[in-house]
Amino acid sequence: GQVVRHLCNRPDCVNPAHLAAGTHAENVADRVTAGRSARGERHGRHKLTQAEARAIRAVRGSVNASELARRYGVSRRAVTLIWDNVNWREPSAG
Repeated sequence: GQVVRHLCNRPDCVNPAHLAAGTHAENVADRVTAGRSARGERHGRHKLTQAEARAIRAVRGSVNASELARRYGVSRRAVTLIWDNVNWREPSAG
């Protein structure tokens, strides 16, 4: 159940001093902390751009989620997650 974690955040590194055993969850957390996770437009399956997410956020309250979902080809849930700043967060929002 253990994986090899690269403490230097270089997946190609084989220096034993830079390697440690850990769980898959720890390895994923390392990747997220190092900023190597594919998010937003870097994610291969993204349907929106950061600009479109901003546009969705900008019309909150004046256009309903179902209409925005149809307009942008995403689910209503995707729209509400953008509105709630869970997905497609602005850099200043954490």
